[in-house]
Amino acid sequence: MFKNITYVIFLCFCISAKAQKLNKEDLYADAICRLHKIQLQASYLNSSDTLYIIPNDRNIKIKKINMISNDFPQLKIGESSPIYILNTMEFHSKKVCVLFNICQLIQESNTKRRIVSSGCFIFYYKVKKGRYYYYSYKDYGI
Repeated sequence: MFKNITYVIFLCFCISAKAQKLNKEDLYADAICRLHKIQLQASYLNSSDTLYIIPNDRNIKIKKINMISNDFPQLKIGESSPIYILNTMEFHSKKVCVLFNICQLIQESNTKRRIVSSGCFIFYYKVKKGRYYYYSYKDYGI
């Protein structure tokens, strides 16, 4: 009997952990879609352009989204391209922040690249009953 109860508790814990992981992936996907929409509305991107999102941590899992790439762009010497570095989400009491660093990738030679940061986007979510609810964003630049 004790083994059965322990097994059921273990299964509930595993299901809860899996649901939290899926929630984080959904949260990152939501923040990426909002960033893409903001860039389109501000005319920084065309609807046919690719948005380059580079995770800052290997533990960050991003769902596949059209028009978004998780790899560095292929550039020729002297070319540059905007990229966004996705940082690990931060938890503050009942709030969650998803931070994107705005950067410019510059190809200086065949083997040398330079990344220059110029600001950030921060998306804020409230946590209610185990779900994330978007409520605002801020952008900071140099």
